[in-house]
Amino acid sequence: MKGKIAGICRNKAALLVIVLVIGFLGMGASMIMTRGASSSNVLFQVNDDTFMDFFNSICDVQQENPYRDRGVIYPALSYVFYTAVKHCLPVKLMKTDSVTIAQSQNGKMLLLYFTLAGTLILLCGLISLGKSYALPVMLLVSAPFLYLAERGNMLLITVACVAIFLAFYRDERWFAREIAYVSLAVAAATKIYPALFGLLLLREKDWKGAVHCVIWGALLFFVPFFKWGGFEDIGIMLNNILHNDVHTGSKMGFGEKLNFSNTFRMLDAYTGWSGFGVLAKHSSLICIVLLVPAMLVCKERWKTVLAIAVFSVAFPDFSYMYSSVLLLPAAVMFAKAKLQKSDYVYLFLFAVLLVPWVFDLSSVLPRLAALDASQYYHLSVDSLFGSFALLGLAVCLEIDAVARIVRRIRGRRAAG
Repeated sequence: MKGKIAGICRNKAALLVIVLVIGFLGMGASMIMTRGASSSNVLFQVNDDTFMDFFNSICDVQQENPYRDRGVIYPALSYVFYTAVKHCLPVKLMKTDSVTIAQSQNGKMLLLYFTLAGTLILLCGLISLGKSYALPVMLLVSAPFLYLAERGNMLLITVACVAIFLAFYRDERWFAREIAYVSLAVAAATKIYPALFGLLLLREKDWKGAVHCVIWGALLFFVPFFKWGGFEDIGIMLNNILHNDVHTGSKMGFGEKLNFSNTFRMLDAYTGWSGFGVLAKHSSLICIVLLVPAMLVCKERWKTVLAIAVFSVAFPDFSYMYSSVLLLPAAVMFAKAKLQKSDYVYLFLFAVLLVPWVFDLSSVLPRLAALDASQYYHLSVDSLFGSFALLGLAVCLEIDAVARIVRRIRGRRAAG
């Protein structure tokens, strides 16, 4: 018996599965006891906005130019997809609004098809990546995925494509590698930041693969803009990203977001120490300092993938909780990798980030809850724990990267 327990303790995948099962059962029990009230501590807190990222985007493409007329912030490939979805709906229905579309049978079924297709592609990628079924399946009840599913966001397709890329870009079969390159291009052409996963090809000196990714990426990123205003819309999109407070949420409370800027502003408000305010202003630089070295020098592939994923979540000021699904492929790769002593720290931080925390913040940290209670996006335990777990992962990656750099320097000195 002791041997079995010791074996489980050395099995990272088994430990994560156990944690996720306990978290899911705990969430279910809590929902029963609170008549569903506790679920709002995990999901998007605006109850009448469920799935509306999907339906609002369908309505965005009804405009002559969604970049100019609606201030949208994602690359054009996303809106080409929503244009195709729009044509699956009756013309009469498209003359209404997003709420009416969401309440219609056509709208509900389209969302179901979208969610099922994205989830199946994601599962295919995660299972191929981890060579197992248990953890990828249980990740579908993790906090990041539940939040993403509730939003109906295009990021579901993006993370599925990232998982396919990571699973197959080293495959011996040329067509599997080509599928991986196209998948990365689709991911980058829908959410931009996943392009950073192309660093894996450069680190491994796969120049041919990198060229294929660049070609596919250029085609899928730039060509769809010509459905509307061409290259001019790229500038409008960037301006929308930089200046739209609705999307950055910088004046709407500390809840729902995991980016470093939000974390430091939250600490500034809670502690009153101005140093956190300074850190918030320089959060982009902090993100670069903590994570770029790990992207470039960490030996383990899962750490490079994790560094890119954490950067993609922590850097943008409009990065909401569903963005943390980009860490799911890294979690699968981490669980598959050989166990090291420091991995238990990563395991703890992954668990904190993935478990759906259903506690009411006012019962845990009433003072912090009171600071944010009147805001549109008020803080939850889930977003609080997720923010610190993300920051903790970045710090651990920085420590590992610095340690590796120091070992390299010492090795060269000893050899010289």
